[in-house]
Amino acid sequence: MKKNILENLNTEKKAETDYSPEEQVVKKKIENKAKGYYLMNKAIQLAENISNERHQSEAIAGIAQSEVECGSIDKAIQLAENIRNEYYQTEVIAGIAQSEAGYEKIDKLIQFAEDISDESYKTGVIIQIAEQIEIGNEKIDKLIRLTGNISDESCKVTAIAGIAQTKAGYEKIDKLIQLAEDISDEPYKSSVMTEIARAEAKHGNIDKAIHIAEDISDEIFEPRAIAGIAQAEAEHGNINKAIQFVKDISHENHKAKAIADIAQTEVGYENIDKLIELTEGINDENHKAKAIAGVALAEAKHGNIDKAIQFAKDINDGGYKARAIVGIAQTEVGYENIDKLMQLAKDINDGGYKARAIVGIAQTEAGYKKIDKLVQLAEGITSIENYKFQIIAKIAQIEAEHENIDKAIRLTENIKDDENYESRAIVGIAKTEVGYENIDKLIQLTESINDENHKAEAMIGVAQAVAKHGDIDRALQLTENISDECDKSKALAGIACAQAKHAGKLISENNIELSSEDLKKIFLKSVDKKDKKLIKAIGVIANDEDFKELSNESEQDIKDLLLSDRIKVSTFKDKNILKSITDSYIQRLIETTEIPQNNKQQIKFLSEILRDLRNNQYKDEQSIKDVLKQIATELPADSKHLPRLLKTLCEIKDDNSYYLAFRLSAKKKIPQKIFSYVIKKLESKQYLPKETLKYLKPENIDSLKRLINEYPNQFANTIDVISNIKDYGLKENEQEIFSALNDLKTLTPIIFNRYRNSKGVERTKLVSKINKLKSQFFRNKPIKNILKKEDEEIIDEMTYISYKPIGMGFERVKELISKIEDRTDDLKEYSFPENGYDFDLSKDQVYILKTNESIDFKRINELKNLFNKEYPKNDKDIEGIRNCLLKIAKAGTDLNNEEISSILSIVCDDENIKVFKKNYRNIGKSNTYHFLNELYENIGIYFKDSYTNYLHNFLNENTKIFNQIKNILKQEKRQNVIKQKMGKEQSKDIGLKDFENDEGIVSILSTFISSKILQKIRIDIKKEIKKFERTTGDKNKTEYRKKAKAYISKNVGSFFAKASAGICTAEDINLFNRKDHFHINIVEEEQFVRANIQAYIVEIGRKKSLLLRGINPNTDFLKNIDIESFCEKVFEIAKKFGKDNKLKNVYITEQGGWHALSNRQQIYNFLKKYLKKKNEKRFKFDVSKNQTIHRIYKIEQI
Repeated sequence: MKKNILENLNTEKKAETDYSPEEQVVKKKIENKAKGYYLMNKAIQLAENISNERHQSEAIAGIAQSEVECGSIDKAIQLAENIRNEYYQTEVIAGIAQSEAGYEKIDKLIQFAEDISDESYKTGVIIQIAEQIEIGNEKIDKLIRLTGNISDESCKVTAIAGIAQTKAGYEKIDKLIQLAEDISDEPYKSSVMTEIARAEAKHGNIDKAIHIAEDISDEIFEPRAIAGIAQAEAEHGNINKAIQFVKDISHENHKAKAIADIAQTEVGYENIDKLIELTEGINDENHKAKAIAGVALAEAKHGNIDKAIQFAKDINDGGYKARAIVGIAQTEVGYENIDKLMQLAKDINDGGYKARAIVGIAQTEAGYKKIDKLVQLAEGITSIENYKFQIIAKIAQIEAEHENIDKAIRLTENIKDDENYESRAIVGIAKTEVGYENIDKLIQLTESINDENHKAEAMIGVAQAVAKHGDIDRALQLTENISDECDKSKALAGIACAQAKHAGKLISENNIELSSEDLKKIFLKSVDKKDKKLIKAIGVIANDEDFKELSNESEQDIKDLLLSDRIKVSTFKDKNILKSITDSYIQRLIETTEIPQNNKQQIKFLSEILRDLRNNQYKDEQSIKDVLKQIATELPADSKHLPRLLKTLCEIKDDNSYYLAFRLSAKKKIPQKIFSYVIKKLESKQYLPKETLKYLKPENIDSLKRLINEYPNQFANTIDVISNIKDYGLKENEQEIFSALNDLKTLTPIIFNRYRNSKGVERTKLVSKINKLKSQFFRNKPIKNILKKEDEEIIDEMTYISYKPIGMGFERVKELISKIEDRTDDLKEYSFPENGYDFDLSKDQVYILKTNESIDFKRINELKNLFNKEYPKNDKDIEGIRNCLLKIAKAGTDLNNEEISSILSIVCDDENIKVFKKNYRNIGKSNTYHFLNELYENIGIYFKDSYTNYLHNFLNENTKIFNQIKNILKQEKRQNVIKQKMGKEQSKDIGLKDFENDEGIVSILSTFISSKILQKIRIDIKKEIKKFERTTGDKNKTEYRKKAKAYISKNVGSFFAKASAGICTAEDINLFNRKDHFHINIVEEEQFVRANIQAYIVEIGRKKSLLLRGINPNTDFLKNIDIESFCEKVFEIAKKFGKDNKLKNVYITEQGGWHALSNRQQIYNFLKKYLKKKNEKRFKFDVSKNQTIHRIYKIEQI
């Protein structure tokens, strides 16, 4: 193979001397611009790894704003599409709309606005876009139509008013008036007509404005409209008319505001005496203060300091006095009379307003010269001390802004008594240049703060300041000192935004535009001088056409360089080119690793290219993963190429790649340094528990490798168990740990504690006892009394760990075990294998997108956000749910995504939902299908099962809300509307009494939410699911490799099998006690229950048959198995059981309204092919008190 000339390429150090001065300028700009792109990409990667969804959205929004600022509008739009939180998404859209380049994307922005579900956010975006539209542009009509479609009238009036204030919007004022006239709520209509009247007045149409104002009946909004007309008259020079309008204003607040605004106009100041006279007619002191403050400011702006100060002195309201003082201080005459203003500030009684005045003065140049006196004023505040600290914290920042760092730090040290303001001072100082230069002192101050919350706030500010100056590594290092995960996420979001801002600055300041000819010249020079850095940089900044031309004309080594950084920051639009590039690098890597003497740098380079192609260019790419896996597996442990491939596997975003790196890193000949790197990397990817790092010490390496090699599937569990034992080392207890794993196969806290505290014969007996229990645990053998009373906790723990019952804590499992008994004798007359039926799933399955279909990831993210909230714990969240429930009680169905998320937050403490959120923290092409199916179940079957109880509990905790709902539903009109909207089928069983009792009301609300609100979303999800088709993989390959068995059982443990799948009858003891009923449990590796099937012996036509229902794998198992293979295996076992016990037929039940056949939509979709008319039999069968089956379907005659 040709020798790689990359080794001989020069670095930038020598290259500097090889360029002319002009070329050096161009070189530096290209390299800095490329560096900016690279850092921007790193900021995006940092944001994507933030676990807290809100802070992640905040970070991506900040990065998008930086992209806007440096002109990368397409990238900003792409980022906006991936933001899950609509608040931050709309911030980005608004930022794009306000930019010059954003004007070219108005159509795309309008589409964004149309897709926003939260109408309050939609309103803000509409107004921002309207402000950018030029007069005469027809796009304003699109926005007006969009505004007309807003259902929430409070949002609609805001949008109408906002558009009316824009130039393009005012041209369409008649259309806006028409929209306003259609508003049904009178106060809302009055408010928007007020803003339209003000817009008319602003544009000089006073008569029309007066006509609109006269038609406003609301006594609050009508005066505001007149105030706007008065101000407009003043701005047009008609002072007498303006004053007459002010006299006509009945509402004193609006009158005061009008006086203050008119005083700021030239004609108003010329008639200031008339305005002062008008203030005399205001009775309310607060409103009068507002007017006088405006007059005082007008006097100061015109140089009349004595009058200004006198007016300020006459103000009785502390808030308006402070506002006047600060306003005057910012004028030229205020600068010369700062002492008088300080005296006025001193005379303010209210500490908060005094603080506002002092800080306002301190922020002026004249005020800064008197900074010591202002500190003394602050020190004199004794009423509420935190006002004093608030002022000193702000003054400390002002000192830092004036580069007086020593004084700033001394002031900060003086507010130790209030760590809240101490942390604020540190953050403020850190934002300044001199603060950054003295960052170590600020870190020292931060570390001395005792309160963890305030320390975290300070550390966040310091870390962000460090990032702002480009020192990202140190910023990230500082976040390691933040213990709270939410605070850490907040810090990381700030760092990502700061890094993006720094990157954007580099791009903007070095935004060199070169012709293709000039770019080619500097490129040829860089190749001639073997300048690796510049070649890479040109690859990054070149447009697609220039890149293709330069690449085609270059040797392979130069092509590699051009591509290496480009794939990290740009996405190939032509997928054929991308595939061609990918295939060529795969082939080169295979060929390179086949020759042992090939140098490690080439392997490293090619691996990194493939890694970056996989992570940055594809949503998912199996071929790259497969080739890396193949090469890494085949290389000997001492191969010099293996460490590089291990690192690459750790950096590919895929669990299978992580697992392979995990296993290969434990080979004996792998160096400690590489092993440690892999473990740390996998911990950072949350693939291994964070406690693993506790044991990553030189003395433990061999023990860790042994654990991976001998018990790879027990690694995480073992680390979890031993890390919770105080002062329990891995190396010194290695023999005991491995002895326990050998004896017990898996460690659990209680059993392992018993094991450690027993020796010799006692330990042997314990192991024998546990293994005897294990041998009977899943079989139809009684287990409750197999151990002595003092050992009962072992059964409790084994049950809890083996069945993993969803929605049941350990204590609940203990409680239920005490109430139930083994029912194994119910099956004594039936024949079945004691050691279970083999349950091999021999086919793998993959769900792929149909041809010409694509995943709507924007919609997927919206769906994901339905469960993005936590259970309501503060007043704001509870208020949000209250508003939604009251709307629902009034039969409202137009809930936006944010509101739906609020009502679903009631179930977000549910274990099933927590697992769902954890499993789908990141959604890509490979897991979208499973996400959609589980979401469909969670807002369908699972919602129907669970929501009523959660809602009832919430309303019992918030009785005020419950009473408001009851008062609404007392009205017969409301009852009729809600029943009418639910339809005959859903409301047929609802009677008058249901509206009069708590259970009935909760049930009605839950049913209404499910049928009228969530049903729309379920339809959407089904549309997305239909984009996929099932394909069968290689029949010789088993996708699900773990060994499984099907056990028929009715012992105590089996009771919890339904709960392991999250089934509604999971705690139904009476059902379990029925003699005709038993469970078929699918058990994996003799350790965990992965699926449960409910079985019944029924008599049909005097012959016994087997009836199956509740065919439910748990969700994790469902993702890894072939549905057809699973169902057919269940039926195969059922037929064997039937044949062995001389049963006539095997039946399955109808699905019914309560999902009798399966809770899993995918299972039901497959089983529907059996629910044919020809197989149907009418058969009434009561499963429980309120659940009855009416139809069953024959699978096959035995």
